[in-house]
Amino acid sequence: MPDYDQEQSHFPVRAAMDRLSDGFMAMDRSWRLVYINPAASRLLEREPEEMIGRVVWDVVPSHLHSQFYEVFNRSMRDQTAMVLEYKDRYMEHWYQFHLYPGQDGLSVFFHDITVMKRLAQGAEQYFSTLFDQHPYGVCALNTEWELQRVNQSFASMTGYEPSELIGHKLGRFLPIPDGYPTGDSARTAAGEEIQHYPTIVRKDGSAANLECSFLPVIVGADIVAYFGICKDITDRIMTEKRLEESEQRYKSLSENAHDVVLYLSPDSIVEYVSPSVSRLLGYEQADWVGRHTRDIVKDIAVSEGPRRTAQCGASAHGTAVYQIKHRHGDILWCEITYKRIWNEQGELVRTVAVCRDISARRQAEEELRRSKDNFVLAQQIAGLGHFEWYLASGHREWSDETYRIFGYTREQFADAAEASRRIIHPEDLDMMEGMKERLLSRLSGDRRLSEKLEYEFRIRHGSGETRTIYAIARLLDDEDGRFVRIFGTVRDITGHKQTEELLRKSEKLKMAGQLAAGIAHEIRNPLTSLKGFSKLQRHATGEQADRYYQIMETEFTRIEMILDELLVLAKPNAACYKVWDVKLLAGEVAELLSSQAILNNVIIQMETGPDPCLVNCDKNQLKQVFMNVIKNAIEAMPGGGLLMVTTTVLREHVLVKVTDSGAGIPMEKMARLGEPFYTTKEKGTGLGLMVSLKIIEEHHGRMEFDSSPGRGTTVSIRLPAYQEETAFQQPS
Repeated sequence: MPDYDQEQSHFPVRAAMDRLSDGFMAMDRSWRLVYINPAASRLLEREPEEMIGRVVWDVVPSHLHSQFYEVFNRSMRDQTAMVLEYKDRYMEHWYQFHLYPGQDGLSVFFHDITVMKRLAQGAEQYFSTLFDQHPYGVCALNTEWELQRVNQSFASMTGYEPSELIGHKLGRFLPIPDGYPTGDSARTAAGEEIQHYPTIVRKDGSAANLECSFLPVIVGADIVAYFGICKDITDRIMTEKRLEESEQRYKSLSENAHDVVLYLSPDSIVEYVSPSVSRLLGYEQADWVGRHTRDIVKDIAVSEGPRRTAQCGASAHGTAVYQIKHRHGDILWCEITYKRIWNEQGELVRTVAVCRDISARRQAEEELRRSKDNFVLAQQIAGLGHFEWYLASGHREWSDETYRIFGYTREQFADAAEASRRIIHPEDLDMMEGMKERLLSRLSGDRRLSEKLEYEFRIRHGSGETRTIYAIARLLDDEDGRFVRIFGTVRDITGHKQTEELLRKSEKLKMAGQLAAGIAHEIRNPLTSLKGFSKLQRHATGEQADRYYQIMETEFTRIEMILDELLVLAKPNAACYKVWDVKLLAGEVAELLSSQAILNNVIIQMETGPDPCLVNCDKNQLKQVFMNVIKNAIEAMPGGGLLMVTTTVLREHVLVKVTDSGAGIPMEKMARLGEPFYTTKEKGTGLGLMVSLKIIEEHHGRMEFDSSPGRGTTVSIRLPAYQEETAFQQPS
C-alpha cells in the first residue's frame, strides 16, 4: 500500500483520489486510517484530521462494528474484494462499500446509493403493478413450469381463481411449448423467447385460442424462472377466419360480379379489374391493368353527370355518373362508386371502385319522372287533388292541386294538419272528426274494412266562399301487412251539387207532371163510372139500384186508396230512428202475412244467421217496405209456391232478400219498376213500390230487382249496418 502521508505533488494517485466523487479511505493492517479523501469526509460528515490515525471502528457506528469487522476481516484474510451495503438508520441513507485488500492494508471505496435504492424499490412496485394490472394474462413460473404467480387477467382467461392455479403445473391448464427445457436441464440452456399458440379448455368447458410468449429469467448463465404473457385471441381468430372467408367471397364476387370491380393504387393506376369489364364494356382486363384512370376515362367517357362525395373519418367515398362508350360504339349510362382506404398512419393504400350499368335505371327514372309529370298534369286537368297521412308520425301532406282546390298556398300554413283545422267549415268539424275515428277504428279490425271511405264536407275557400268537397280515403299497408298511412283524393263538387239541385228540382217538376197525369188517368176511370151509374141510378129500382150503389161504392174506395198513397208520398210521417234487428222485423211481417200465404198455397221460409242484423231505422217504415215486397211476392204466385226470406250481415251492410217462384217479370217491364202508377198487377196502382223505394233511399240503402220470365223474382234490400256496439231495442 502506498504511503499517503507523502507530498501530493510526489504522488499523482493521491491527487486523483482527492478528485473522486466516491468516498475513499485507506487503512493499514491494524485498521488505522491512513488516508481519507474529501468525498469520504463529506459522506461521513467529519473532518479528515478527526479520523486520520484512528482505528476505523472509532469512525464506524458501534451497532455496525460486528458486521463491518466480519466483512473487513474476511476480505483481508481471503485477500478477496467484497461489497457491503449499509443503511444509516438515522439519516435514512444507503451506502455501498467496495473493499479491495492488499499486503499493507485495505482500500475502501464507498458512495451514497439512496437514490438507486429508491429507484429499485419504485421499480419493484412498478413491476408488481404492471404484473397485476396488465390487460394480458401474465404468469411467473419456476424451472419446473409450476405457476408461482398469476395476475387476474390470466385467471379470467382460464376461468379459474388465482388460488386454483398457483402451485400447479402449467400443463394442467394449457400445453407447455414442445421441446422447451425444464428442471436442471434449463439451467444451462440458452435463454430464448418462444412463441406458443395453444387452444385451451376453460373451467366452464368452453374453448379459447391464446397467443403466449414465454421468456426465461437468466441469472449468470442459468435460467432460474420463466415469465409468460398470454393474450386471448379467440375473437381475432374468428375475425381472421371471417375475414378470410369474406375475402374469398369478395374475390369470388369480384370474379363473377355483374358490375366491374377495380382496385387502384394510391396514384390511380389500375391494379386489378374484374372479368366483367369484357361483358359490360367490351374491353379485356389487360386493356386496363397498369393504366391511369385518367387515360381510361378520356378514352371511354362521353359526358359526365353529377358527382357526390363524402368524407368519413380516415376514408372517403363518392359517386360519379358518366355516359360511357362501349368498345363497339353503344352508349351506356354508368355509375362509378369509389372508396379510398387509408392505413393507420394516414397513408392512402388503395381505392376500390365499382362501375355499374345504370342505363335501364336511368330509363326507368325518366319514365317515372314523366309518369309523375303526367300524373300531376292529369290531376290538374281533372281537378283532382290527393293527400297522405302517415300514421306513425302524424305527418300529413297535400298535393299542389289540393292546395289549389282549397284556394291556398303552401306558404300560408306550417303544415297540412294546421290547414285542415282552419279551413273545414265549423258545422262539419264534428262530422269530419267522426269520419277520422271511423277510419282509424279499422286499424285493429277486420282487414276487409280497409275499403275506401267516401264522404263530403264543406270548406272555407281562400276566396271566402263556402265550397263542397268530395273525398275518398283508404288505409294502405306495408309489405308486412301493417297499416301505415291513409291516402285519399279530393274534388271540388260545388258546381256538381248546384247542378244536382237543379236536376232535383227539375225531377220534382217532372214527377209532379207524371203524378198529375197519373192522378187524372187513375181518377178519371172511376169518375167516369160514377158519372154513368149516377145517371142510371135515376131510373133504377130494387136490386138493380143496390147493385149500382155497390159499384159506385167500389169506385169511391179506389179513389180513396189512391189519395191515401199520394198523401204518404207528399207528407210522410216524421221518422223515428232507433237501432232494430232487421231479421226480427222481417220475421214479424212474414208471420203477419202467413194467413194470406196459406190461402194462396204459398210456403214462407225464413233463413237467418245467428248474428243480429242491426240497422238504425224507422221500424214502421221498414215494416211497410217488407209488407209491400212480401205481399207482392205472395200475389205473384197465384198457384202457390215457395217464398224465401233471408237476412245476412255483409261487411258494412245488412242484406234482406225476398225470392218468389212466380212467373217472373219481363226485361222490358223491369226498367219501369218504381214509376208512379206503373204496376204489373191487374188491380195495383204502382204507388206501393214507389213508396218503398223512397223509404229505402231515406235510409241510405238501395233496392235491386233480379227477375226473368219463368224463374221468379228476387228483391234485394241493402241497408247500412249499425257499427257501434250499443244496446238495441227489440221490436214489439
